[in-house]
Amino acid sequence: MQDDAPRVIRIRPVGRPVGLTGPAARADWAAAAGEGGDADAETIGHVERVCAYAEVLARRLVGHRRFRGTVTEAFVRRLGVAAALHDAGKAALPPALLRKPARLTPAEIVIIRRHPTLGAAAVERLLAGHPDAALRAMAAEVALTHHERWDGDGYPHGLVGDAIPISGRIVAVADVYDALTSARAYKPALPHAAARAEIMAGRGTHFDPAVVDAFAAAEPAILGIAAAAVASITGRDAVRIAA
Repeated sequence: MQDDAPRVIRIRPVGRPVGLTGPAARADWAAAAGEGGDADAETIGHVERVCAYAEVLARRLVGHRRFRGTVTEAFVRRLGVAAALHDAGKAALPPALLRKPARLTPAEIVIIRRHPTLGAAAVERLLAGHPDAALRAMAAEVALTHHERWDGDGYPHGLVGDAIPISGRIVAVADVYDALTSARAYKPALPHAAARAEIMAGRGTHFDPAVVDAFAAAEPAILGIAAAAVASITGRDAVRIAA
């Protein structure tokens, strides 16, 4: 049975337990991510949903012939925490750039694409001394590799196929799905059906085929997470998802 309790990691620079998923305090997450202040509702919602989606996808891969001995229940639980820091590197980027309501210039894209490398370094620093070495390693590899692509056309290192850690491959699907179905300053939210079509179209190019198959198999759970996120929103404009 899935454990729905909020995960807690003790971050040494903060010096107190930091809730990273579920009903996490905004200030706690911001401190964990190194933002130095309150993370906005959009960021908090994105973090919570990506964690939930990643955990659902990972659980679908437990027992898969390609991942036996790798994607275990312990892996699933760790990924549900590690995914929370996938975008930690964005804390080092100009907020105005992250919220720009227009297409990025080539120079701005170069800046944005620094965030995986910055994030991996930040996560290693933030989790230094944490007793779970596997969690430390997973959080750093997720931050570094969630923008890599199965076909090698991703960044920062252009890794191909199984050279990308499975944690990063799973979070890639979770992250893109949530980005597609979320309203941003520069775009409206896509309905689920359109986002699902984008994910399926990326099978074998952008995404690991096995993770896309897990997404398709887990579609009812994915929709449930999205619906719960919408239901939890009161008096603020964040994500709008339609079936």
